[in-house]
Amino acid sequence: MSETCVFCGSAATELVYKAAGTPEVEGAEIRGGRCALCKQPLKNRRAVPVEDAVKPTFTNRDLLDVDAGYVCVACAYCLSEPLLRRRDFLATQTEITYLKRDELLPLLLEPPEPPFVLCVGLSHKKHLVIRTRVNLSRRLFYVQFEEQGIWVQPEKHRSLALSVQALLKGFGKSQISSGEYFVAAKFDPSELLRLEAIIRPYRGTGIFNLLLYASRSPLREKRNVEEKENGNGKT
Repeated sequence: MSETCVFCGSAATELVYKAAGTPEVEGAEIRGGRCALCKQPLKNRRAVPVEDAVKPTFTNRDLLDVDAGYVCVACAYCLSEPLLRRRDFLATQTEITYLKRDELLPLLLEPPEPPFVLCVGLSHKKHLVIRTRVNLSRRLFYVQFEEQGIWVQPEKHRSLALSVQALLKGFGKSQISSGEYFVAAKFDPSELLRLEAIIRPYRGTGIFNLLLYASRSPLREKRNVEEKENGNGKT
């Protein structure tokens, strides 16, 4: 279910729906009871029958309240908008921003003013927004990273992020992830030991995997440029 913020009482789907401008949802009608997905009281709000809002291919049926026959318009919209599955996104009270990979790390270290919702996918096939929650703090906030919830503390995790970025100047992400480094001629061994000492306690954790995923790889970008240049040269 879309997590409800214990302070503001809002489901993440509701914030995302408002950020999108509360678009019309086909088949919505005034209903009572509770939303089958976020479990929020409808209280004479607009809702859509479950069979219309939830496609047969929906795989998270364990999140549905089988006794509720309707899905609120916020949840119905979030289920129907494909970009919310296919792209990483940030939702605030006023807008949804679909993110490029190189925008993720700066956002994790300098999040916006709350409230906000942040979802980062790996497969970009799953409905992450129905699993996430509304953030009310910049000092400690929640990121839905595929199906895993990650708590980020920018002040605490900044040195980890910077260490990962520094290592990416000489090593690939798979080496940093495993800790099995191949010799990089231009990388200072003492610097490698210093950076490794910072990241080693985090290796394998959710925050480490999220920051590694969000970090840009200069080596990979260089290879991509060289491949494009070589390809252009062949033609």
